[in-house]
Amino acid sequence: MIDGGVIAAYLAVAVTRGEQRLLGRVVDTALDRLFDSVARRLGPRRAADLARNPYDSAILAEVAGAIDAAARRDAGFARELAALLAQLESHGGRHLVDQIRAQTTPESTRS
Repeated sequence: MIDGGVIAAYLAVAVTRGEQRLLGRVVDTALDRLFDSVARRLGPRRAADLARNPYDSAILAEVAGAIDAAARRDAGFARELAALLAQLESHGGRHLVDQIRAQTTPESTRS
């Protein structure tokens, strides 16, 4: 099962990093591939929304829901996302997601 919230957080990382290398070539390449895959499947509007404000929790939730729905309808897309997630997470990408979630979670709900 695909977690659209995790993918949306990775996409937020992808749009905010610019030319900066994050955790090495493997992670950067996987972020680019993930972004391209989602943009192809969901269209350019979602990418533009994220680029405008990648830390907006409402935008992240909307993108996450769209990813979840698309992955449920298209097993090939779900497999592609799962492979990219596995690659990102096996190379230390999870802490990037944690950073995005920390920036988008209201301070009053943090533990």
